Amino acid sequence: GAAAAAASEPKVDGTDVFFRHEYHLNSAISRYDKQLSILDGITMGGGCGLSLHSAFPVSTGRTSLAMPETGIGLFPDVGGSAFLPRLGGWGTYLGVTGARIDGETCRRLGITKCYVPDWEAEEDTVVSRLEGGEDAAEVLADFDRGGGDRGPVDDLVDECFGTYDFDGIVESLAASSHPLASETLEALKTKSPASVCVTLEQLRRGKDMGCDVDACLKMEFDICQNVMRLEGSDFYEGIRALLVDKDNSPKWRDEWGKVDVEEYFREAEVPWTREG
Repeated sequence: GAAAAAASEPKVDGTDVFFRHEYHLNSAISRYDKQLSILDGITMGGGCGLSLHSAFPVSTGRTSLAMPETGIGLFPDVGGSAFLPRLGGWGTYLGVTGARIDGETCRRLGITKCYVPDWEAEEDTVVSRLEGGEDAAEVLADFDRGGGDRGPVDDLVDECFGTYDFDGIVESLAASSHPLASETLEALKTKSPASVCVTLEQLRRGKDMGCDVDACLKMEFDICQNVMRLEGSDFYEGIRALLVDKDNSPKWRDEWGKVDVEEYFREAEVPWTREG
């Protein structure tokens, strides 16, 4: 909805207002120490920004979490450069591939602080105890079922996604005998080359900034506004192909190996801070 509307007229004035409000909201959530966020269903993109910065994110048996932006010519924003690098290779894997993970995996990776398989069955009890003044962390600990065991993707992540170098990732996937390596490489090749390369640099810089939420959001605002204003931006093409015409055949701006990443990291022409 919001993405399609923003892309309906390339470089339309006002995109900075929308993303500024969104990112400032993400920042405010990260500083509020009482928010309980229940990821009880599909949690993607902006939904991750609203939930993962909260004090108590909770995943459930219905959680399906992803940051799929590289498939539409964008990048994992809403603070992705703060929360993804904390996950090591898993953050890189999720950021560039847009892969989905379930609630149990979210808990195991530390994306959420609690995993409740059937939230609907436990909700009234949890809420009642919180309204009674009990400590949120202690209440959630009583319902947390943990994050389960490692799976096949963990080995792939360890083998191929421990770097922010695109060529290194591709070479590792191409040489790997892991049963998921080939399909992961083919899926990666369908993404926007610019988005994948920008994402890797974004995550590297986010890690170097200590995953500071505000610093990362400011950087993402600059990237976002440069994406909106670049001639032939992949964002508009990705939205056209996946959400508007739905032909699923985006014609990306750059070829692999020919992406000028630095042009995306210039300071934006519009201000990060609110006016007035």
